[in-house]
Amino acid sequence: MKFEPRPLSYTIGCNLFRAYFRLFHKLKVYGRELCPPTGPLIIVANHCSHLDPPLIAVAYRFRRLRFMAKRELWKGKFLSWYLTSIGSIAVERGGGGRVAIDSAIEDTRNGACLGMFPEGTRSKDGEFGRGRSGVVVIAAQAKAPLLPVYLDGTFQSLPTGTKGVKFHPIKVYTGEPFELTEEQCDLTNRPMMRETAKLVMDKIADARAMYVDDNGKHKSI
Repeated sequence: MKFEPRPLSYTIGCNLFRAYFRLFHKLKVYGRELCPPTGPLIIVANHCSHLDPPLIAVAYRFRRLRFMAKRELWKGKFLSWYLTSIGSIAVERGGGGRVAIDSAIEDTRNGACLGMFPEGTRSKDGEFGRGRSGVVVIAAQAKAPLLPVYLDGTFQSLPTGTKGVKFHPIKVYTGEPFELTEEQCDLTNRPMMRETAKLVMDKIADARAMYVDDNGKHKSI
């Protein structure tokens, strides 16, 4: 499969993380072929761990992903350089967040693949949180399809509030891409936006259900 152009720093980082996830977490990715290889796309996933962004980049490594991240992560010369070089979008606290959203919309509209966590923050207990409206705003204005992805095992590997990593198996489940309807793109309808954000989270949960039955066993697909 043809890889999208990306800076050398992105390629090196992705290859290193790929080796790490395969060696220490026995990474398995289900339904990778469902990810569109080119064009505007927003990958939406549940969020439990600092491992989640590099994991998604590895799982769909033929796409060059961009992530929105809080400005506080830009600390230290190397990390600041690396985050900037791979195209991460810094989100300022307060009103500055709008600048990041506008940048994400423009980049995605122009064909980029954006990685987003609709919950907006990491889960503290491994359970799903409430989807926020930011993903609806970006998807509606960028007119981009969404790819729901369920990440399984990152909470057990590196939960919020811990520093040591446990070598727990990690699985990535890919759902069917979908687009928002015209009604769901109406950003003046707040109740609809909340309902659509919930739908996005439901789609993420459904991604796992495509491959795993109610007893936790993988289906024959």
